Amino acid sequence: MSGWKVFKHSFGMVVRNFWKAVQIFAVPWALALVAGIATIFVLDLPSDFYSYESGFGDYPVGKSILGALIGIAILTFTGMWIAIAWHRFILLEEHPTGFIPPINKDRMIGYFTRGLFLVFIMLIPTVLIGIVVGLVAALQSPGPIVVVGTVAFVAFLALIIISYRLSIVLPAEAIGSRLSFSQAFNDTRGSTKGLMVIFLCFVALSVAIETVGMLFTFFPLLDLVYIAGTSVFTSMLNISILTTLYGVYIENRELS
Repeated sequence: MSGWKVFKHSFGMVVRNFWKAVQIFAVPWALALVAGIATIFVLDLPSDFYSYESGFGDYPVGKSILGALIGIAILTFTGMWIAIAWHRFILLEEHPTGFIPPINKDRMIGYFTRGLFLVFIMLIPTVLIGIVVGLVAALQSPGPIVVVGTVAFVAFLALIIISYRLSIVLPAEAIGSRLSFSQAFNDTRGSTKGLMVIFLCFVALSVAIETVGMLFTFFPLLDLVYIAGTSVFTSMLNISILTTLYGVYIENRELS
């Protein structure tokens, strides 16, 4: 499998079906935005109630945690709503007929449980790697830090590849075709090089988006529109990559 061909096909999938993407994405995204703003007002939380510098700061911990949980729940629901509709549109040609994509309750339950299990599978080794790196960094010795840092970087890339291989269970679940994690892993044997190329292409695109975004730094409104637009596009691209991988490895589809 050519990683570049998969990435290019997935990129083109979003561009060629731009209007369909708008139909699928617009309402769930708008509802998530409105629900998020409503949560801030209902809980009386400032819009910056969490920051990377001070965490939850001086705000009430209970409200902060509740606000974060509600936000995660909203994003999870709308994210699954969008992803399932897009998977089904591409793989089953289930075209959207309006601006409110159907809510497939049965598919959502399966998508959520398998997605949650996948998160836990990836979270455990990620946490362990972080702990080891933190302990070595505390020694403040350049030699071990370089060695462990290199090993941790390679391990991180390996986890990215594994997550790609296992994540094709999600589009399978979206179209009602049950696929086990072990089967997904087995059916994607020999894909490491291609998946690495896909990851590097996505990183390169992200860097390009961030670089262009610097031009709008002094224009807040344009900056907001740019961030919103590129976030939507990269989200749809991620979903399209999983859809394409499923089509190639499970359904043996040919890429043009």
